[in-house]
Amino acid sequence: MNTGLMILLIFVFTVIAVILLWVVAALSYRALFLRRRGSTVVMRRITAADDRPWRHGVVVYGDTEMRFFRLASLRMRADRALGRHEIEIGARREPEADEIEVLGTGMHIARLDVREGSYELALGPDAMTACQAWLESRPPEHMVRTRGREARRRGWTER
Repeated sequence: MNTGLMILLIFVFTVIAVILLWVVAALSYRALFLRRRGSTVVMRRITAADDRPWRHGVVVYGDTEMRFFRLASLRMRADRALGRHEIEIGARREPEADEIEVLGTGMHIARLDVREGSYELALGPDAMTACQAWLESRPPEHMVRTRGREARRRGWTER
């Protein structure tokens, strides 16, 4: 076999192996690590047509934002971040007949209104209580101490 062809095959198999390793690592991170840190939810953005699909994922509550990680995504960062002071809980409802197949039983749906639009978040009873408590316990916005990028955006500096 030609040496050049052998080197090319080794290179191609190495690239494929690295890509597969990245995919496995990303899916494992989301499925294992994030589930321990957050609450399992199903979320969708509300549009005028209201036909957006539900996305299974995990929400992780931080000091200043709620981050949503889709389980079927390969991104290492959050797919959506909603500011804690921008979220207002709207109407709550039970899943409709066609939604029970996707959401399962025992889920409650809450509408979240933020500056960029509205979302529906389907949570179990314990996760709904945790979300409500996280939102109700937020300090006034002027008392929130921010770090890093958020502080620089607001013109504050770290000391």
